[in-house]
Amino acid sequence: MALLILVALVVAAFAFGFINVDQVKEGKAPTVKLETSAGEAPVFDIKTATIDLGKKKETVKVPTVDVSSTDTTVTVPTISVERADDPNKQD
Repeated sequence: MALLILVALVVAAFAFGFINVDQVKEGKAPTVKLETSAGEAPVFDIKTATIDLGKKKETVKVPTVDVSSTDTTVTVPTISVERADDPNKQD
């Protein structure tokens, strides 16, 4: 609560002109000098497995399936959309 009162007093002092702050000199960011030296990338010796892809003929049992179909009449849902900006629409 005391901090709030202090802040209010400082704001009031600025508002009524009891405190005036004028900048007499512009600030300047410091200059930074960056020096680097040449680096070197790491070197790796990588050994991988050898993979050989090929193909050969094998005999396997494959099941056979007989699928047949018949025509049946069913009721299916439909949808129609009428555009709001349809140029053929007559009011």
